[in-house]
Amino acid sequence: DEDKLVDGMGYDYWGFERVALEGLSGLSNASSDKVIDDATKQISTLISMMKRIASHHLNSDVQSFINTKVYGIQSVNSTIILSEVRFLVDDKYQYNEIRSAQVPTIHGERNRW
Repeated sequence: DEDKLVDGMGYDYWGFERVALEGLSGLSNASSDKVIDDATKQISTLISMMKRIASHHLNSDVQSFINTKVYGIQSVNSTIILSEVRFLVDDKYQYNEIRSAQVPTIHGERNRW
């Protein structure tokens, strides 16, 4: 199962996967191919999480499922990215980058927070 290859998972009260965490090992190890692979893996994982939630709620209202979201947190160099995936009515998924922030890596950058 490809979603088990992410670096971390967060669960809700009922045990459903709601957050996928993906981090790079350091500033010097971030090649563009690795960043693209991690982002693709995370999007695929988020869609799998939505499918799992839907499979457990087959009798729920469609609007309730449309309001359901799962989240991803990815670190790329000194940037943290928060994203979400939600279901659209035409059997498609929508990926949004909600927010990103620069993480200070030296004392002089601490005012970024």
